[in-house]
Amino acid sequence: IVRDDKRGRELQRRLLAKAREGVRVYVLFDSIGSLDLGNSYISELTDAGVEVRSFFQHESWVDRFQLNFRNHRKLVISDGKVGWVGGLNIGDEYESEGWRDAHVRIEGPAVLNMQLSFLEDWRWVTDELPDVSWTPQAASGGSVPVLVLPSGPADEFETASLMVQQFIHLAEKRIWISSPYLVPDEGVMGALKLAALGGLDVRLLIPEKTDSRLAGLAAYKYMDALSAAGVRIFRYQPGLMHAKVFLIDDRGAA
Repeated sequence: IVRDDKRGRELQRRLLAKAREGVRVYVLFDSIGSLDLGNSYISELTDAGVEVRSFFQHESWVDRFQLNFRNHRKLVISDGKVGWVGGLNIGDEYESEGWRDAHVRIEGPAVLNMQLSFLEDWRWVTDELPDVSWTPQAASGGSVPVLVLPSGPADEFETASLMVQQFIHLAEKRIWISSPYLVPDEGVMGALKLAALGGLDVRLLIPEKTDSRLAGLAAYKYMDALSAAGVRIFRYQPGLMHAKVFLIDDRGAA
């Protein structure tokens, strides 16, 4: 999501500066979440040579009726060498007191998988495939294994749910999860309850205040059943928690 506010204009200024330096800049934004992003904001970028597309700009008229078919990813890829991924959108609300989120900076060959994810979405929208480097770059330090696993409503399988269930089943001591939109399906519910009944330290952190009233209310449907199985549930009080984090023992995070 991109806002036309102070923080959004700062992003625009930096993208314009890079375009003037001759750097190729591609921007793909979530049109559903960015409904208030005006044409002037976009035209200022495109006039400077920045390639800007809305994910909803697809020729298939059928997609207009699929409101869940949106690109809500937060990816930044720089030269295929450094990438950022997490929960941060671009807007002033992320500077408000009490807002809590998580974002990860990645170096190394895994960045190419982030690049692939972006380009698959870009090609779906534009039918174009920019020429970029696919030469793996070593990280400047560290040797942590990283797997980039895209998911979406067009997947053949429930990729995100299966990933979460696999993470839960791999845990030996603890499973800590924070999510602003905790609406687990039956498989995830069963895995969490089984882990807690097996003696694992299972904790869920959800926000007291949410930016989605429907998702916030829906989460409470599952609390009694999870709590009865031994899952400990906490509510984030200082402000709005937007972080989606899974911690498994001391060896895995997602």
